[in-house]
Amino acid sequence: MAGAGDFNRGIKGIRHSCECIPKPKKETYIFDKYRIYNTSRWRHLRDKILRTNPICNICKNALAQEVDHITPFSLGLTDKQKMQLGFDLSNLQAICTQCHNIKHNRVKKEIQDEI
Repeated sequence: MAGAGDFNRGIKGIRHSCECIPKPKKETYIFDKYRIYNTSRWRHLRDKILRTNPICNICKNALAQEVDHITPFSLGLTDKQKMQLGFDLSNLQAICTQCHNIKHNRVKKEIQDEI
């Protein structure tokens, strides 16, 4: 019969401490786009862009539902440059979902063609 000590230690080593899980090395860190999109700063900026520009900046006839980075922030060389491109008002445009999908499909194709 198991006692309180067995319960606290975990059953047959199922419970692990955080020390046994390796932490990622800083050299292998990859910039996560959600570092920008999951912030209240981004949400406020996005709302501001959509309020001031309610019509799509590309087709000029549909309601804007997306905020797009004109120059993708992933092109920044350092994390600091990526954050600057991500939050730069002059790098943002309000566009409709259809234009947003067309733009991103074109960009993905261009990247694949380079590889």
